[in-house]
Amino acid sequence: MNAVDQYLQHLAAERRLSPHTVAAYQRDLSNLCKLAGDKSLADLEIADIRGAIVKLRGQSLAASSVARQLSSWRGFFTFAC
Repeated sequence: MNAVDQYLQHLAAERRLSPHTVAAYQRDLSNLCKLAGDKSLADLEIADIRGAIVKLRGQSLAASSVARQLSSWRGFFTFAC
């Protein structure tokens, strides 16, 4: 089981988040993987995250949508560390 799957399981089982919330986290992390390109999540650096944010903003997403994705990413990396 990879780190993302472990995190999603943690959210569902230990934090008891709703299935809809867990699905939103899964979409956000999947989007991060797409934005990261060839790099694994473990190899991402600050510049990569900043680049992903720029790409999100380029998609004309609302600031609240970008903030939600950042929150999902932050939670994952906190869990992974």
